[in-house]
Amino acid sequence: MFKHSLVREVAYETLPKAARRERHEVVARFIERSTGDPTPYAAVLAHHWREAGDAPHAADWLITAADQAGRGWAPREAIDLCNQALALIPEDDAPRRRRARLRRAVAATAELHASVDLPPASDQSKSAGEMSPPIS
Repeated sequence: MFKHSLVREVAYETLPKAARRERHEVVARFIERSTGDPTPYAAVLAHHWREAGDAPHAADWLITAADQAGRGWAPREAIDLCNQALALIPEDDAPRRRRARLRRAVAATAELHASVDLPPASDQSKSAGEMSPPIS
């Protein structure tokens, strides 16, 4: 533990890059093995795998984190996570790219639906027999 983030940052920067990558991989593997279900730690795992230099693992966890963000009604975050995943996935990895694009499309659709303005609640509380006007 460091009392100040600047001290932590300086200590981190003194480690050789190979040692940093190795430690990130060790942490990622520890989280995956020691938790019954590592899914809640998807964003953390994506970070550690990316820093470890393992783009395929990082991309998979980014897509999982995007799925979680989408379920948590955070479509913009889900879109951003999918874009990060797509930046890591090689063009020739069609299945992973398809998964990321599909998750991004679902999140974009949710974001669009969330942006639709609804009438105030008082307008929605019409009597049961009264029909709403057609959508134009």
